[in-house]
Amino acid sequence: MREQGETTAAVFCHARGCHHSAVISTDRFPADLPFPDIALRVRCSACGSREVGVMKDMRAHYARCRSGAGPMAELPPDYRVIGRDVPWPDEQA
Repeated sequence: MREQGETTAAVFCHARGCHHSAVISTDRFPADLPFPDIALRVRCSACGSREVGVMKDMRAHYARCRSGAGPMAELPPDYRVIGRDVPWPDEQA
């Protein structure tokens, strides 16, 4: 998916009672890491669970398409991404 220009991922916590979600940057992961394996390297920042799922960031895909610039365009300036626009939970603010 990164070969197709994807630089973000939607992450969802599946832990009972949490259901936190976030959009993260994929920049910190090795370029050859298969996209689904990102889930093995993250945990929920709300509850600490490793029961997370990762999928294509469809909100970013549609935001790019709506901008008229196409699916490979930059994200709109109001689109907030953890690890790019705000620090990772394990980093100093």
